[in-house]
Amino acid sequence: MSTRKKNTVRLIFLILIGLSASMRGYAQSSRIDSIQNKLLTAKPDSNKVKLLIKLSTEYFYPFNKGRTDLALSINKSAKLLADSIHYKAGQLTARENEAYIYTLKLRIDSAIVLYRQLLPDARQFGELRLLAEVEKGLGTCLVKHGEMQEGRKYLYAAIDHARASKKTEIETRALLDIGLSYLFDEQYSEGFDTVLIAYERFKQANSLRNMSFASSVLASHYCIIKQYNQALFWSKAGLSNAYSLKDSSFIVNSLLDVGEIFTRIQQPDSAEYYLTKGLQSAPKDVRTDQLLLAYYNLSLVAALRKDDATEFKWLLKYIDTEKNLKSKFPVHSFDVKILLGLYYLKKNRLSEARTNFEEAIKIAEKWQNWQALSEGYSGLSQIAERTGQTKEAFKYYKLHIAARDSLFNEENTRKLTQVEMTHEFSQKQALVKAAQDRELALRDAGSQQQRLIFMVVLLGLMGAVAFGFYTYRQRQERRRTELELANLRAQINPHFIFNCLNSIYRYTKERDTDTAAKYLQKFSSLLRLVLENSRTEKITLARDLEALQLYVDIEALRFKEKLQFFLEIDPEIDPTFLQIPGMLIQPHVENAIWHGLMHRESGGRIAVRVTQPAENLLRVEVEDDGIGRAAAEELESKSALTKKSLGQKITAERLKSTGKLAHIETIDLTEVNGQSAGTKVVMEIQL
Repeated sequence: MSTRKKNTVRLIFLILIGLSASMRGYAQSSRIDSIQNKLLTAKPDSNKVKLLIKLSTEYFYPFNKGRTDLALSINKSAKLLADSIHYKAGQLTARENEAYIYTLKLRIDSAIVLYRQLLPDARQFGELRLLAEVEKGLGTCLVKHGEMQEGRKYLYAAIDHARASKKTEIETRALLDIGLSYLFDEQYSEGFDTVLIAYERFKQANSLRNMSFASSVLASHYCIIKQYNQALFWSKAGLSNAYSLKDSSFIVNSLLDVGEIFTRIQQPDSAEYYLTKGLQSAPKDVRTDQLLLAYYNLSLVAALRKDDATEFKWLLKYIDTEKNLKSKFPVHSFDVKILLGLYYLKKNRLSEARTNFEEAIKIAEKWQNWQALSEGYSGLSQIAERTGQTKEAFKYYKLHIAARDSLFNEENTRKLTQVEMTHEFSQKQALVKAAQDRELALRDAGSQQQRLIFMVVLLGLMGAVAFGFYTYRQRQERRRTELELANLRAQINPHFIFNCLNSIYRYTKERDTDTAAKYLQKFSSLLRLVLENSRTEKITLARDLEALQLYVDIEALRFKEKLQFFLEIDPEIDPTFLQIPGMLIQPHVENAIWHGLMHRESGGRIAVRVTQPAENLLRVEVEDDGIGRAAAEELESKSALTKKSLGQKITAERLKSTGKLAHIETIDLTEVNGQSAGTKVVMEIQL
């Protein structure tokens, strides 16, 4: 599962686990009273064990810490009694119940341990229903733990044993959890297909409770991939099922789901209606995590209306309510603190703004939320700028840019996943349509000859679909290979790495540890930058120039400080915003050093000038006062000349592949008397 989705998945799991509890046991006070009355006169036998387990199950719902703690206490009593009377079925059921309660309490690691310990005993005992429950519980917990493939293995085993024991509901719920695992794993096509199959089975069984749960799953994940029409459809379907079921918990959850989606599509009136109605429908059944989501969305509704006072009121209500949240998962904590920071910044209450931004960054770093990190660092940069702390402002601004770049990369990955999912879905639709056409044609065919003709046509159609899919995958593979090659072309020359390591070894052997340490520090910093920059097609001009400076510093150490390097940037250019392909200037600087300056005993100078003659055009000049190209051709071997032209060719090809190369030329510089005065390389890049 990608880092970008982990916190969203945990949030969805927290919401759905409360609904799952009500699927296991729907408690009413009269039923609890009835069980307790029976327990007063029950003898310490297997029947009392069953009553205690049943009472424990009733306390699963409504889902909150106090009731789950009570359920756990009652279940332990059942287990102790079952142990004392050697009631094997009761022992196993109580242990399975205990593992499930730990799942509800989000103590997933403990639940996995209990399920794994219980699994061999359940297999040996031979009751298929119990074995199916254990396998389903273990599979669900492994999915929650991020172990998708192993989780699905146990869920499929649960389906087989549930089917053998004719426990249709367990079978379909395991199928639903398999669909969830695909969705959590961002395999949306398989996930949605599987959940929809489970929904249809629940519908055939008229299981409104399970239908509501499946609807909530579909709504939540369609919301993740920003297919809001589908999300709204399934959230309203869940609301309709909840009203038919007359279950206040499901009604509240569905109302809040609908309200959140209307918030996402920026319809504040509808959003406020459903969110407010959800909070007012059944206050006792609104869990703390649901309250937090409602308050957060109501603050966004107020923001859409530009009502600062109301937005601030809901944000403070969120912060106050969050103190009662038992789970360590922050729900929307970093988002809320960012919004509070922006509010205080707008009111010029800088101390409070700084506190909220710093708290948001602390939480966002833990959950690797690049959006919150970017906004948090941006806020701290603005505060530092207002207080005259220029260095601090620049430091935070660079961190803001880095987080924003990471967010941009994740967004591109998400879009690529979306394109692949859409394509796979289209392929499946084509195959389904082909199968439907085949069935209709067979039904209408009146003779064996017609059937034979149709089969030939069908095979041709399926072959065309398969060939189209194969061609698409081949294009994707070629494109992936091209991108990898482009990244490899951007890496520093292997000979340079070899020479650097040799230099470090020489300084170490000469016991010049200070120079060796300085050399090694710059070399490792350069490698780190190169590896980071190679992850994306483009980087900021500032990052490229930073890598270039490190490279020149290393070469200066090797040339015993005989190399002079000057970097001139037009004051009108902001290098932190302009983006160019990585390692663009370095090959030309390398050529200037090795083919222009290395043959001069006194060394020489290299000047890099960066200007922006037009809004969409960047001009880079690399000028050296070396011996010139003609003299270099006389002194250097054929292989050396090949290396030089190859470096320039690679740079030109990289620019050409992106369609950004406007102009590149090499100019021989001469003095008044006609002698060579060096070389100048001019590149013009379209922005």
